[in-house]
Amino acid sequence: MANAHATEAWDHTAAILALTFNVNRGPKSKSVSAADFHPYRQRKRPKMTVETLHAMKGMFEPEKPEVSK
Repeated sequence: MANAHATEAWDHTAAILALTFNVNRGPKSKSVSAADFHPYRQRKRPKMTVETLHAMKGMFEPEKPEVSK
């Protein structure tokens, strides 16, 4: 029940935040929805592709230790 109350409160807060942002945004910026501000709503994640994995490969390879002579 507490979870439902928190979610409902964030529904209201996120709607106000989105409205405030959209009223004050610049003419070239994109509009946002309440879901963009809502911490309890799930967002769709982009699918992992082979190109993304190759781009991330360098982040996970261990660095070679420097050998001092």
